[in-house]
Amino acid sequence: MQERQTCYIDFRITDPARFQVLLRFFEFLKSWSQQRTTTGPVNADSTQETRAIGLADATMQRSFDSIENWMLVFRPKDLETLEMPPHASAIPALRTWRGLSKRERRESIGKDNSLSMLADFADTLRQFENSEFELLGLRGVSSDRARLEYAISHYPYEGKSALEGLLLFFGFFSILDSNG
Repeated sequence: MQERQTCYIDFRITDPARFQVLLRFFEFLKSWSQQRTTTGPVNADSTQETRAIGLADATMQRSFDSIENWMLVFRPKDLETLEMPPHASAIPALRTWRGLSKRERRESIGKDNSLSMLADFADTLRQFENSEFELLGLRGVSSDRARLEYAISHYPYEGKSALEGLLLFFGFFSILDSNG
């Protein structure tokens, strides 16, 4: 088994309300990333308990297999903070965008800022599809700075742009990284 390297990205907390939303969202994303990196096929020879855990992991994986399901992580107040449309209009919009190119989607959005934020969210999550890291933690390190920690098992790895995109979506800019 290859040794993992822990890396981090530090960023300024410019909006405490958005940071709280990011903290809540990050916990779901972290669980998803950890399940993704540890879940393998369920072995027929494994114990009943191991099979149950594997099936639960697979169920969790499927529960976050669509952008619509990820939207449900946000509370209504979170959507307001992020200037995104409410669930009732966001989920149908996401469904109508399936199969559209980014250009076609942008044309259908027009100048609606809340739908533009929704499209940015969808794009941000798609960046995680091929990522090769496991999220470890997100915490404030001072009153105006936070650290996102992740582990990689080899270098170079895919996905650092996904992490930076996540921070940008929530309105934060990285100020320091571990060059992982």
